[in-house]
Amino acid sequence: MTIEPEEYNLTIHKGGKFYFEFQLQDDEGLPISLVGKSLKCRIKESVRSSEVLLDLTTANGGMIITDAVNGIAAISIRSDETSVDADRGVYDIIQIDNSYPTIESEYIMFGKVTFITGITPQ
Repeated sequence: MTIEPEEYNLTIHKGGKFYFEFQLQDDEGLPISLVGKSLKCRIKESVRSSEVLLDLTTANGGMIITDAVNGIAAISIRSDETSVDADRGVYDIIQIDNSYPTIESEYIMFGKVTFITGITPQ
């Protein structure tokens, strides 16, 4: 099944924990299963930038599949990871189907990121 990637812009407070949960749905609003899948997300200052601000995966805990059957997942960034040297960025998320014999990936979400510097120190 091909998924049309959703555009969603994120706001991340520098120095604070960030958690954003989402659900993959088909055109009829039914959940798309994430069983047997993994997720990967990259945040960069721009599409053409070679520097990766954040590299989030299911393997490193930055992407979490909270309910695989119902297609529910989350971006989870620790507070010590959000203090990046950027005010803006872009991101996308791919789902990776780890099925044999081939590994296939598909873009599921993308958008802009705004990093906000807080005024209250920790």
